[in-house]
Amino acid sequence: MKIFGLESKKIKELISSGDVSFSIYGAGKLGLAVASVLANIGAKVMAVDINPDIVQMINRGENPLQREPGVLSHSFLHENTSS
Repeated sequence: MKIFGLESKKIKELISSGDVSFSIYGAGKLGLAVASVLANIGAKVMAVDINPDIVQMINRGENPLQREPGVLSHSFLHENTSS
């Protein structure tokens, strides 16, 4: 779905309805934080990473960002992950 050029209100509506999907490449500090914000507002998000340890932690609902404990909560990861 093309969202470029739409008014911000319409973009927010489409994201929160789940009509827009996002792919995030790299589930590190920036990628995982962006993915969590988008998922939190209702978007369908797929985050991928080349590090299998990070992927496994996320799929288990664990926060791989140990130095950033406030970025992602365990409950948020648990509620918004599926393999």
